[in-house]
Amino acid sequence: MRYVYLILVFTSTIQCAIAQIERTFEQNVQTEVRTRIEMLQGHIQVIANKSIAYDKRTREIDKALKLFYKDATIEVSSKRTGRVRQVPVEEYFNNLRDLPYNRVDISFKKYKVLPLISNPDGSYQIDGLIEQLFR
Repeated sequence: MRYVYLILVFTSTIQCAIAQIERTFEQNVQTEVRTRIEMLQGHIQVIANKSIAYDKRTREIDKALKLFYKDATIEVSSKRTGRVRQVPVEEYFNNLRDLPYNRVDISFKKYKVLPLISNPDGSYQIDGLIEQLFR
């Protein structure tokens, strides 16, 4: 009977260790996502800044695209029209760079990192939400 008791304690210890590893992993991923969101905000400021040369803003798009996986989209909504749509990331950045205004002011109101999702193929996904205000 003593042998069974040790196995149960060992199994319990392993389960606790795995749970701790998973929590630590998720915390590390969320920290990385927050860092990438802050990097993205910097890229967006450069892309939208009309006082910066067009080719530099285009190079900034290339840098910003590296923060996303292939075929990623950005959800764009308008408070004015209420319209919500999915836009490919590169299209979003190109549209931002090419806005027909002399000046574009963007402020970042808040951002949120959503919980980590384990996909059936063994990969992980985590989404970040950014609220921006365009003027």
